[in-house]
Amino acid sequence: MVPQLLWYGTAITAVPYFFDLPIRYFSSDLCAMKNGLTDGQRKEWAQLLFTRFDLSIKDIALKTGASEEELRLWIQEGNWEGIRRSLLTSKEVQLNILYDILESITTRIKENGADNTKDADLVIKYTTAIKNLETESSVTQIIEVAKKFINWLQTIDIELAKTVTLRFDAFIKEELRKV
Repeated sequence: MVPQLLWYGTAITAVPYFFDLPIRYFSSDLCAMKNGLTDGQRKEWAQLLFTRFDLSIKDIALKTGASEEELRLWIQEGNWEGIRRSLLTSKEVQLNILYDILESITTRIKENGADNTKDADLVIKYTTAIKNLETESSVTQIIEVAKKFINWLQTIDIELAKTVTLRFDAFIKEELRKV
């Protein structure tokens, strides 16, 4: 099993490769694997499910084999709520939210007709917000590029990926001081 490097804020943690799989891969086969995980792996898996896939504590308990009480303790001790919120501010997530809102407004306009100026105004505002987000370069965007690059690099040279991770972390901290 090749470890993947996942970002939490500007920190990077090595975790087993299945943590970065899309949620559709968390099927009953993977859930059956929960008994073969160490406590540390179970905790990191639970953190990923909580922070990135927004699953309920009950669902996470079923998938990981951890108790709901244990999960609540991990969430509180590890500030998983804060991590979840910080992931919501990423450019990619914000763009997805704005596109979803824009799509629902557009659907409403198609169903009700285009004579509602309020909806037309909302379309213009959301389109402008999307355009601004797509053209703006931010620390979040740097982090997203760094994640993709490091994940690619570690498949080639894990030691170099660790070194580059440290350099990216220093670069990101420097960029944060400029903001």
